[in-house]
Formats: sequence, C-alpha cells, structure tokens
Amino acid sequence: MKLLKCGNLISGGVALLLGIALLLTAAALPKPLQSQHQAERWAGESGERFRQFTCVLSPGLTLEMNTIYGFRETVLKKLSETDLEITDGSAAICDAWSAAGTLKVSGPRGSFDAAALAVGGRFFAFHPMTLCSGGFLGESDLMKDRVVLDEQLAWMLFGSSDVAGMTIQIGNLEFFVAGVVAQPDDRFSRAAGGKTPTIYLNYASREALGDSGTVCYEVVLPDPVNGFAKGVVEGLFAKQGLVVENTDRFRFSASLRALRGIGSLGTRTTAVAFPPWENAAIMAETWCALARGGALFCFIWPAVLLVGALCVLLRRAAALLKRGGHGAKEALLDWRDQQRVRRIGRSGGHSKDPRG
Repeated sequence: MKLLKCGNLISGGVALLLGIALLLTAAALPKPLQSQHQAERWAGESGERFRQFTCVLSPGLTLEMNTIYGFRETVLKKLSETDLEITDGSAAICDAWSAAGTLKVSGPRGSFDAAALAVGGRFFAFHPMTLCSGGFLGESDLMKDRVVLDEQLAWMLFGSSDVAGMTIQIGNLEFFVAGVVAQPDDRFSRAAGGKTPTIYLNYASREALGDSGTVCYEVVLPDPVNGFAKGVVEGLFAKQGLVVENTDRFRFSASLRALRGIGSLGTRTTAVAFPPWENAAIMAETWCALARGGALFCFIWPAVLLVGALCVLLRRAAALLKRGGHGAKEALLDWRDQQRVRRIGRSGGHSKDPRG
C-alpha cells in the first residue's frame, strides 16, 4: 500500500512525537503560576473537593470589610444546610483581597514610582512568593503600618534586599518594611507586569491608593455538591464584576472549549481591569489551548496511517482466512474421499463370490 511507505511512516512518527511534546508542554505551562493552585494547597490531604475563584470588581466599586464578613457568614450558613460537617468555620474558607494602584515611595536613595497593592486576608497564601528577608503581612497583624517590598524596589530604595525593619516614606506617612520578596520569574508573570517594582501594604491603608485601581477578591470554598461553590460566589459577585473559576481552567476539556471559540480566545467583554496574576493566567490559558490544538492537529497524520495500517491488516487477515477456508475445504473433501475408499475396500474384501 502506497500510504505505508517508509517516508510516510517516518513523518507519522515525527508528527506523533511532536504532538506528545506539545501535550507535555501544555501540561507544564500553568505549573509556575502559584496563584492558580491555592485550592489544591488548601485541600491538602483532606480528600474534600474545593473550588477557587477570582472575583474582579468593575471600575469604581470598592470592597469593604463588612462585605467580606457578610460573604463568609453566607458561605457558612449555606454549608450548614448541606451534609458537610464543618468543625471549624475558618478552615472551610480561604480568602484574600487586594486593591491596586501606584505610589511614590521614598527611601534613603531617593523617591520612585511603584506599583502598589493593598492586600488583606491570606493574600500571601494565594501568592506564595519567595522571601528574601523578613516576613509577610497577615490578616491578624496588629500593626497596619508595615509593608512588603519586592526585591527590585528594595534595591532601588536601599541598595540591598536585607532591609526588614527599616522605614520608608509614602507622602507624609512612615511605614516599616516587614519583608522583601522575589519577583515572579515565570515568563507569563513577567509579561503581565512582573518586572514592575511593587510594594504591598495592609488593606487598611488602601485609601492611599485612591479609587482608580483594580479591586480583586480571591476565595477557595468547599464544593460538596457540583456547582455549590460557584453558585455562592456568583450570587454575590457576578453583578459587581467578573467571576473567574481558577480550578479547572487548565484542564484538557477547558482547552477544547476554548478552541471552539478560537476567534475570541483570550478576550473578555466585561469592563474590568485584571490584576497581573490574572493576566498571566489568561496568557497561560491561551497558550495551553493553542498547544493542545496543535497536538490534535499533529495526531491527524499518525491517525490516518494507523487507519491505513489497520485496513491492510484486515485485508490480509481476510485473505488468510479465505485461503485457510479453501485449504480446510480441500482437506475435508480429501478426508471424505479417503473414508469412502476405505469403506469400499472393507466391503469388497468380505463379500462372497456368487459363482463359488
């Protein structure tokens, strides 16, 4: 068969290997995006199913603490109506919130413009950055005048990354440096603004940022019944902005759905400004879909060759069966003739001669 020539088989093997490489690449792309895997970390070895969501508020809207506390109470109330046993309400929910803006930060070496995030809750659990010195901010911190610098801003302000305990100025206010973190080093985070010097403040200091930046709420919830967590989150936040489910966005099925709408891949129609980590996730999501689409395209030629090989095998098997059937039929006829000859021989040997 011309289809199964050596050259075609070689090209089919190359296409198969390329397709497998693309699938492995797609599986590896989202792994460095730590902000997308908090549900897995929060679930640990509990065996319970959790879902993670990012809620980005529309421009002009703010997120007050009473809204957050009210949402937590709503979640616990709805969980109590299910069969899920909740022994510790605080362990059922993991959430964080942030407001973005820009600030002029002053230190011993001068004043510099920096991206600023006023953060609260378990922000650094959702975004487990590498500490260069000091520590993180926490929801239970009594001191609200502490900040975390990224490594680039620390070097700009102090000429060092070991500056925990030192002070900086934002306007007329003095803040203490709680710690210094490394900037994200994956290519998606860098492309989404990871190279910008950044300062992290307590959410109580968000007034310093003004009202022009992105306000974001991130949450991990139990999902005892499929769709429970999504319904709870969308019930509060869907009318205030955009709700993104992070948990399954990088699965193969999600990539296939994205490929069906490839003309609008990676676009959003809601009027919201995404935080850098969400933009990084959108880029990774898009590349995952394209890589898996390329893998499926690569598998077409090996699949054609496989079908051709199966057709050849089936034809040869049919021919062998046909020849075998003819041979069996001939052998059966020969055996029958031999049996007839033997019967005739036996009956002729014992018959009496009528002339005797």
